[in-house]
Amino acid sequence: MENAQPVILVVDDEPLTRLYECDVAEEAGYLTVGAFSAEDAIMELEGPTEFQVMLTDVEMPGGLDGFALARTVQERWPEVRIVITSGEPDYADQAEESDLTFVAKPFTPDQLNSALQARASGPDRS
Repeated sequence: MENAQPVILVVDDEPLTRLYECDVAEEAGYLTVGAFSAEDAIMELEGPTEFQVMLTDVEMPGGLDGFALARTVQERWPEVRIVITSGEPDYADQAEESDLTFVAKPFTPDQLNSALQARASGPDRS
């Protein structure tokens, strides 16, 4: 079953940052689900909710960082589009090489919404 509103999985280990990201996305009309780590994100993705976009931080606790999570999602859920975010601008090149949208922290609501919109409505990856 498809949702009328796109559902975004927001993955960030910083609770206030995750809340902010969810609030920005919800104000733009998206439904959101938050996850603390890559492992939590995978559990959410394995559940009944169909996600259109995943927004993930790069540096997180546990065995997987945001790029490893993105690779897992690209392999297992290729329909989920991915936006990577970090306070380290050096990750932008790595994101581009992986065909991922990158948003540098700190970002404005408009910057985040533009990245989410581009991914939510963008063409499927090949």
